[in-house]
Amino acid sequence: MGKGSKIHWKSWNHLCVSKFFGGLGFRSLVHHNQAMLAKQAWHIYSNPNSLLFAVLKAKYFNHSTFLDADHGHSPSFTWRSVLWGRDLLKKGLLWKVVSFFLHPEGYWNREALNTYFDPPTVSSILHVPIGGCDKEDFLIWNNHPSGVLSVKSAYHITNAGSLPPSSSNSSLSKKWWTTLWSLNIPPKVKTFIWRVYHHILPVSLNLFLKKTLPTPSCSSCNCSTETVSHALLDCSSAAKTWKLSPFRSFFLSNRHQDIKWFMITAFTELSKEDLMHLLGLLCAIWHNRNRKLFADFFMLPNDVVSWASAFITDFQDAQLKKQSALVQQPSSPHQYGSSRLSQGFYRLNTDAAKDVQSGKLGFGAVIRDWKNRMVAGLSTPVPGNVNPLMAEALSLRSSLLWCYNIKIPLAVIETDSKVLVEKIRSEKSDLSALSDVIQDIRLSLSYFPTASIRYIARSFNRNAHCLARKALGLDGEKSWNGSVPVL
Repeated sequence: MGKGSKIHWKSWNHLCVSKFFGGLGFRSLVHHNQAMLAKQAWHIYSNPNSLLFAVLKAKYFNHSTFLDADHGHSPSFTWRSVLWGRDLLKKGLLWKVVSFFLHPEGYWNREALNTYFDPPTVSSILHVPIGGCDKEDFLIWNNHPSGVLSVKSAYHITNAGSLPPSSSNSSLSKKWWTTLWSLNIPPKVKTFIWRVYHHILPVSLNLFLKKTLPTPSCSSCNCSTETVSHALLDCSSAAKTWKLSPFRSFFLSNRHQDIKWFMITAFTELSKEDLMHLLGLLCAIWHNRNRKLFADFFMLPNDVVSWASAFITDFQDAQLKKQSALVQQPSSPHQYGSSRLSQGFYRLNTDAAKDVQSGKLGFGAVIRDWKNRMVAGLSTPVPGNVNPLMAEALSLRSSLLWCYNIKIPLAVIETDSKVLVEKIRSEKSDLSALSDVIQDIRLSLSYFPTASIRYIARSFNRNAHCLARKALGLDGEKSWNGSVPVL
């Protein structure tokens, strides 16, 4: 045992491909090494006042920039390594630009964009988050939300460059793999399905091609060739199992497909719950085939169906019990309602909405007095198609500026974005456009020194939400003073 040569079913390069592109996500040491060197190159580039930068500049790029430097005369191993990492760094850099195409308020100027670009390009531009007009233009890392290079994000870039140009990179295939690895089924089933998809189960044909068996015939039904599709779909014992299962109709309609497309068709046509049980049944059929072949014992088709269903259900029940056993953290009282204010002070609620089709954001703000009466409201439409967190941050920034301009003494500021509140309180900053907006929010809060900012549940933020949705139908900003519309 262990002295003979082993069967290698897939190359190491294929195993290192991302799990979402058909591999197993094993770490490639070559790519990981380049990603770590890219991190060093990032440190050099982002710290131009450091001693290391000064030494390297004097020796290798005295008359150029770090990003344009070449190897120079008789470069050291360290410098050649840094340049290898810099090559990867350059692939992920992106200009964070403030330009002619922005409104003074810091949003995209749709009229200017429409003048110079075609509609598809304008739509793409509106997805780009911007921090404002008074920010410096500089290069940031485009593959991490912080704008700062991380080894993990750099590794994904260099590893993605090695993906083979095949159908496995298609959108449907990526959705299939993303769904498979997230299913609530045992990990051994997921690994088994990965092998089924790639036709690398030890069926007779594969073992014959590896010169392990003298014939590729099926040991169960004497078919001349036992492929993976035959073993799991066409073999008489497998077919009987399918016909007695809840998937009889699906099987009869798709039994002549390759096993890979049989599973992808199930993914596109069946519910996620049915898909999990179908994959469990595939695993049970293979398990039963091996018991018959190696232990001379097998289950009847009805028993295989029952065993597969119980196998998946028992696993899911165990996961549910595990989750239920976790200690529940006490909820903040501010998630469920609002506290009373001192007389003469006000509460601000903000929210954001988005219309993907029109590339428009809607900001909503509501001001209530110490008696919890709505006294003012604001709906602001702006061009943009950014992610929800950025939209919430832009809405809060806009609302605070509005309150400052109308001289409202705020005591409480509420939003239904818990992540945004945490980021504002953390006082951390990075190079992202979101960080720029959060920094503006912190500066705006200095106008209201006694105000506190906190998270509330979405159900208690409905008025601000309605005004944000209302803004999507407006052509310009609209405010209400003492006569907020019925919401």
